[in-house]
Amino acid sequence: MKAGTAEVPALGDGKIVFTEMNDVARFVIASLELEVWPEVLGMRGDVNTYRGAVAVAEKVQQRKFLVREDSVSTIQKQIEEVPEMKFYNQVRLALTDGWGLVNDELNKAFPTIKPTSLEEFVMKWWEGVELEEASWGSENKTFAFD
Repeated sequence: MKAGTAEVPALGDGKIVFTEMNDVARFVIASLELEVWPEVLGMRGDVNTYRGAVAVAEKVQQRKFLVREDSVSTIQKQIEEVPEMKFYNQVRLALTDGWGLVNDELNKAFPTIKPTSLEEFVMKWWEGVELEEASWGSENKTFAFD
């Protein structure tokens, strides 16, 4: 986010779930009240897409992001050729394949718990933060925290 860049799988319109950790905690605490726990208990935050997430970030940060779209074959090649990015790229492919869509049993069981939207989350941490113009920079800073 800081650099204003996004690497989006070419199939960036697949739905994924963004759930804030405090919401996870609220659902887990509430689930302790359940008489019976089914084998699978899921919770959903905000359902969006890679492209939707970029649009939210652009809106909140009030700047255009540089977006690079990678084909599935490009991501697979990066998994093989760039070991330090293997897990990152495996997750990107998994989310593209729909693995990011979790069920919402706990949302249905506890309708008073309203998960934080992606826009609310991004606004909380990035609204009003002064940032430079979007730039890929001279090195890959996908995981840089400076």
